[in-house]
Amino acid sequence: MITINGLEPTFATFPDGEVNVKFQPSLEQSLQAGTAQVDFKFQSNDEILKLGLIINLLETYESVTDVHVNVPFMPYSRMDRHEAGYHNPFSLAVVLNILKGYGESARFPVVYETSDVHNKVVFADLTADVDDSVTFINSIHAKEHVRAFARDNYLHVSEILVVFPDKGAKARYDTVDFTNMPTPIVGAKTRDFDTHAITGYTLEEPIPEHVKHIVILDDVVSYGGTFIKLIKAIREKTDLPISIITSHAENALWRGDLLAEGVPVYTTHSLNDHTATEHGLVHFFD
Repeated sequence: MITINGLEPTFATFPDGEVNVKFQPSLEQSLQAGTAQVDFKFQSNDEILKLGLIINLLETYESVTDVHVNVPFMPYSRMDRHEAGYHNPFSLAVVLNILKGYGESARFPVVYETSDVHNKVVFADLTADVDDSVTFINSIHAKEHVRAFARDNYLHVSEILVVFPDKGAKARYDTVDFTNMPTPIVGAKTRDFDTHAITGYTLEEPIPEHVKHIVILDDVVSYGGTFIKLIKAIREKTDLPISIITSHAENALWRGDLLAEGVPVYTTHSLNDHTATEHGLVHFFD
């Protein structure tokens, strides 16, 4: 889904499959102020092309001098590892190069801002040499989400224990200030070495006595199979209530088995088009 200044452009497809885009009068009027705020919710590959078409169309408007693109979750940011014998046609590097091209083709500066990248180290490396025509910004809202969760559930942050699914998840939040909270603990995955499948979790650290609620914190949830195994490991150690905070939830969440566990999920609308009324266990920060 793509909006410009809060308004949706109109896309059409020609008989041969080519895409066209038009701006309705109200959208064109909004561009007279000079700035175009583009919100880009990735839900399919063709939207990357549509984003490029929009940026190039905006270039034809003399009134537009600045374009800001908000990408809540950067596409393919989980495809940044290249394993032996496995080749991905897409990766975070490929997508960023595509977006750089759109920025370089425009006569105005294009700023891409994302609230989360699965591997922020890779993101930083890839964007270090970007020229002045395009700027990438990465920021994580985990701290705000945890504190909002505490307020909504009448808890103090000191009563919440954060559990990360793995070391990679912990590393993503190494700059987050967990002051006044118990030291987060990390789940250790157990794997089948033949299939590399995750078979379960172990939690080696003890649960602090004063904790009243456990929050599993990660950046994105899909079907939720990994979370289910971690929930089982936590329940083997304590009967404290468990919730999940994830910055992004794919539409796959509603097709998987995670919600059947009865664990509330707190997330945003960054990657999905569902509503809170569809399932009482899902709560949205936005």
